[in-house]
Amino acid sequence: MKKKIINKKYYSFHDSSIYELITPKFQHQLISLKAKEKKGEVIFYSSEDPVYNKKNRVLSQKLLEKPKVDGFILLHLKQLSYSGRIDLVLIKKIIQQKYELYFCKEDLDLLDMADFKKNIKNFLIFDNTKKLVDLKKIK
Repeated sequence: MKKKIINKKYYSFHDSSIYELITPKFQHQLISLKAKEKKGEVIFYSSEDPVYNKKNRVLSQKLLEKPKVDGFILLHLKQLSYSGRIDLVLIKKIIQQKYELYFCKEDLDLLDMADFKKNIKNFLIFDNTKKLVDLKKIK
């Protein structure tokens, strides 16, 4: 029998505002698939209610704890923009603390500041449209 090799560990964050559309179980399955794609597994998951919390307090608190994980996986980028604009400060903080950051819906991987800078125009477009675009097609 083959032994399952797990190299990386991730925290995941569901979006409770869309539970009527995508159940917590299905969100967890989608996020788990992303973790497996990145040769890892989800070891902790939580959610935040954007109606009551537009500042991503749970994610921010986890960062303060400096968890021994490789990164964070969110269902979609909108989770970091419930205050009206993308929380670029939080994204930078995650990356500067050497954590990977993944968004399932947008298929967006942010592994370092180079990835962040490469996507800055995309973040500005997302703030206005709530959609990511393929910047290569725009040029």
